[in-house]
Amino acid sequence: MKIPPVLCKLYGSKAIRLDLSYNFIDNLEGLEEFTKLEELILDNNILDEETDFYPNTGLRALSLNKNKVSVGLCIILIKAY
Repeated sequence: MKIPPVLCKLYGSKAIRLDLSYNFIDNLEGLEEFTKLEELILDNNILDEETDFYPNTGLRALSLNKNKVSVGLCIILIKAY
């Protein structure tokens, strides 16, 4: 499952905080529409090392608890943002 397109269209240019926990998300297609995000919560989904993360220079907090993501990937993501 991916981020619902209706969310991207309605809130992509406005949202500062996005919590998509417990949505069985396995890819982040559409996340690039959220250009003002500062906080992204993706807990309890099915993201893994194959997931494409889109650059977001404004992102200050990223939560990936209880996914299939390794600690090493989380450290890389933190350094990238």
